[in-house]
Amino acid sequence: MFPGAFLSAIFLTAAPSAGPQHPSVWFVVSADSQQGYRLSSLFRVAGDRILPPASSNEACAEFPPEYFESGRSYRYLYGGSVAGTIAPQGLSASVTPASATKLGQTEFALATDARIYRKTSTSRRTPTAAQRDKALAQARALLAARQTSPALLRRLTLQSLTSTDINGDGRQDWIATFEVPETDAPSPTVRSLFVVAEAVDGGDRPAIVHYHRGGGESFLTERYIDQADIDGDGHDELITRSQGWEGYSYRVYSQRGGAWKLLFEGGGCAI
Repeated sequence: MFPGAFLSAIFLTAAPSAGPQHPSVWFVVSADSQQGYRLSSLFRVAGDRILPPASSNEACAEFPPEYFESGRSYRYLYGGSVAGTIAPQGLSASVTPASATKLGQTEFALATDARIYRKTSTSRRTPTAAQRDKALAQARALLAARQTSPALLRRLTLQSLTSTDINGDGRQDWIATFEVPETDAPSPTVRSLFVVAEAVDGGDRPAIVHYHRGGGESFLTERYIDQADIDGDGHDELITRSQGWEGYSYRVYSQRGGAWKLLFEGGGCAI
């Protein structure tokens, strides 16, 4: 599902309503080696729904240019907590204070004009060597169960790994993206695996597992963006990006009844 497609989100909002409000706007924040930071349109939250940005661009779901003008300021979120403010400056953006958590070239954060209810500090951490080893072991087991041979498993690469508390239980969970290119060809068939693992007594429990095998136009992979309490109910939602051959879109997951449910898929850009 790519730009324009979405699933309506039904929120049970814990925060008291203050009457009719304008939709809040949300952005993905990424590091730009040339210009510092960059803001990309993510979605709007209007009442009990998550909606793609209202856009006249047929290829990409983007906010109007005025949302990126100098003089505006948004809350900069990292791991669900406010880490500072971010001010757009055309194509680039600056974060205040300068001591706010800095992003690596493969990391993402969020920005919004919404009220953020979470008061605790971020649980997002640099993964430990032990977490990396556990994540790779889990990936090998999940891929082997999907008919991935030992020879192919030797091609396994860890694309991203994040340590964070996704459910508020005080334990460090992990979220990872893995890829197994089947050959050395320029555009090989790739086995991609996205895993959200919750820490439980005795180990880790996969809570979300997405596997895809494809190459060229059928390539697809998913990566963690960040988390935030979008609806103010005291629990974080997870935001991810699905990247395909023809573009990308975003997904939002929320934990309901002990399981993670997909609330939204859309926005992004078609190439």
